[in-house]
Amino acid sequence: MDSTRDDERKNNTRGRAYQLSEDSAPGQQDYYAFAVGVRQPTSGSEVDLKIGGVMLTAVLIDSVASCNVIAQATWEILKKKKKKSVQCESKKSSKKLFDYGKKDPIDVIGTFVSEIVCEIGGISCVDEFTVVKGPGRPLLRKNTAERLGVLRVGPDVCSLTTEGSDADIR
Repeated sequence: MDSTRDDERKNNTRGRAYQLSEDSAPGQQDYYAFAVGVRQPTSGSEVDLKIGGVMLTAVLIDSVASCNVIAQATWEILKKKKKKSVQCESKKSSKKLFDYGKKDPIDVIGTFVSEIVCEIGGISCVDEFTVVKGPGRPLLRKNTAERLGVLRVGPDVCSLTTEGSDADIR
């Protein structure tokens, strides 16, 4: 049985990933992205998720991303799974997504809203993915990663708490 990662290798969809940040221009919401090399060491920056009931491996966690991104080729793989296709609500989108430092937008195919399950912690949430034309790695934005319990940013990450007295450990 082929995994999603094997399907992505066959379709060369792991060529680049998109890192996004929001531009707060009045009346218009633009998103910015830049390519990230694929063969980088992961060091815990990837997570396997079920998106709409379909397993998707090696989703890149990006703590500065403002939207979840998935390449069109990966989206097509999710829709064509033999046993179970992705369960979601999809629609066209006028969202603008830009490569960092570029003036021409990346082609956005549309968006879909689906349940996302992180089986490591058993936590799930519902969120939107932006489908982009061309190859690329799936990208999980900061807010979604925090809700799934796979990213924690802030002073409490390395903090210690004490309760009781030192008599408790003597």
